Amino acid sequence: MEPRAQRPGESAPQYILITQCLQNDLFLNLDCQLCLPESAASKLLLDSENGTGFRTEGHRRVLSAGQIRHSPLARFLQATVGSRTRGHGDGVLHLINIRDWHVPGEAYDLERRQYGAHCEANTWGAEYVDGLAELLDPPPREDGWGGRLRVHHLTSNTLFDFQHSSGGRPEPRQPSRLATLLDGLLADGREETTHVVVLGVLTDIKIQLLLTGIRSRYNVRQLVVSDALTASRTLERHLSALDFCERVLRAEVMTGLAELARFLGSRPDDDRRLTRGGEAEFTGYASYIQDKEGILSYEDARLRDYRIQTSERLRRAQRTVRFASTFLLGLGAGLLLIALALSVVQVCGRAGSPGRPPRSSEPWARARSSPCSSPARSGPSGTPWRRRPSTG
Repeated sequence: MEPRAQRPGESAPQYILITQCLQNDLFLNLDCQLCLPESAASKLLLDSENGTGFRTEGHRRVLSAGQIRHSPLARFLQATVGSRTRGHGDGVLHLINIRDWHVPGEAYDLERRQYGAHCEANTWGAEYVDGLAELLDPPPREDGWGGRLRVHHLTSNTLFDFQHSSGGRPEPRQPSRLATLLDGLLADGREETTHVVVLGVLTDIKIQLLLTGIRSRYNVRQLVVSDALTASRTLERHLSALDFCERVLRAEVMTGLAELARFLGSRPDDDRRLTRGGEAEFTGYASYIQDKEGILSYEDARLRDYRIQTSERLRRAQRTVRFASTFLLGLGAGLLLIALALSVVQVCGRAGSPGRPPRSSEPWARARSSPCSSPARSGPSGTPWRRRPSTG
């Protein structure tokens, strides 16, 4: 985004560049638990076109003056801060350098237990990255660099830079030095026109918390975080934090260094000098997330349609089964009732039919009632004759 031209009667445009934790412990001290891996540190401190790597001495990474001078971070600072010291650039640039600066106390003990010892006050690890001190803390001039540059050095003893801490104990009711400084710079409606850029480490901790504080306290419309000049201990954390800053905090994620320099009112002579230390990581990640969300939304729509169709078919099947079972139960009950009624009718018909004496089952009774049977013969005196038994 190009800076807006100044109109007559308007104050000079204002730009704010906030650097976060550009210190030796996080880039060069291999004994520090928070030190970036080589792949992340090289993105800011090594020229990708040169192909050289870090040189190690003991437990420290060592960079030559030439490597530092041609690093993406140094070239960007030369195009912004260095150009202001030479009297170039639009408006005034406020360079705010925030360093972790821990003194013994309760707040530092909480961080030390979780992240290990780091950035202890007045140690080599708490100083600016070797070779970048002249760009982050340029030597002052009598004319104040023509009113084009203001340098502010701040230290923080807590994870949240907007939280005041003195003596190692956080004091929520007291404004921090960063809050006091930004309140003055963004007052009188300047928060809507000021361009604010944040870079440094660690993306998922310090950068994300810093942007959260800025977004919650000020209505800054032009808020940008650099993809090329921020890093975290893992690529996943770095990309997830940038995605949170873009989606939730509504901060613009800018990838190109020349574009970022022009956003701060500088006019680089040669864009080719502002090369980044790696590929456009967040651009590919954002494209991947968009494609993934498109695929997931399509699959979700298809699954929703399938569920609707399946549920309708299931309801039809349930109605068919319910009707069939009811019909079969009714048919069976009807047949049983018909069979029972027929049995009752048959029994009642046999018991009440007239003119047919009941049959006797005794054989002697059948013999008496037989019409072929004759009465026994009797003698003259009325005594019945008896047949003599045969003797032969």
